[in-house]
Amino acid sequence: DWRGNLKSREEFFQNNVLEDRPLLGKVLRASNRFLVTHLNLIRYHAFKQFLRRNPNATADELRRRADAINVFTGRGKMPGKEFWKYVLLAPDFTASRFQTPYMVVKHWNSPRVRRAILEDLGGYVASNMALLALIHYSGLGTVGMDPDDSDFGKIVIGDQRFDIWAGYQQPARQIISLVTGSLASHDLVDMKPLRAWDQWSQFMEYRMSPWLRTSIALLEDRDTMGTEQPWWET
Repeated sequence: DWRGNLKSREEFFQNNVLEDRPLLGKVLRASNRFLVTHLNLIRYHAFKQFLRRNPNATADELRRRADAINVFTGRGKMPGKEFWKYVLLAPDFTASRFQTPYMVVKHWNSPRVRRAILEDLGGYVASNMALLALIHYSGLGTVGMDPDDSDFGKIVIGDQRFDIWAGYQQPARQIISLVTGSLASHDLVDMKPLRAWDQWSQFMEYRMSPWLRTSIALLEDRDTMGTEQPWWET
């Protein structure tokens, strides 16, 4: 039951002010129910598959497997969430994108859980790479190959961009830029390479709650990309 103790709403539906409105409220509540049901079914079947393969799994293994599944499906653990929920858009989801690779390290000492995690990650990356290769070699579109480009790992068809990585592409580019020393982004005003700190600041700015991002735009008369924007356009 989506209203039961699994959790009645996902992070993107934490605010329920508009759900009381006559027509819009029905649409939002239906969308919330769909998202909760869909994600809980994914979590349930992933857990059930592990239990089917390991019917004698210990309580510790089951807790570890559940922990990894929660993180993979967007339920990360953001320290100090009571503060960050006013600053970031969906802080647990943002944290989960960085915590996903850590799950391998965290549960390394549990062989069966470790194997399940590696199968999850390997299958996810392999299937996405296969799709990108299919698009690229079929000529249906182009695929971003350069980590210095914001289209890296995305499918580009005409003016449309399709990001199939569910929020992992952006943190991956940030990490690649640190490892390789590449300054992947450029300031759109003077096209000069951004320093690593500026790049991470811009990344965090994208993840800000709308009220905070809008307040900054109003104070500085610029949009997130750094271009001038008068207050009435904001």
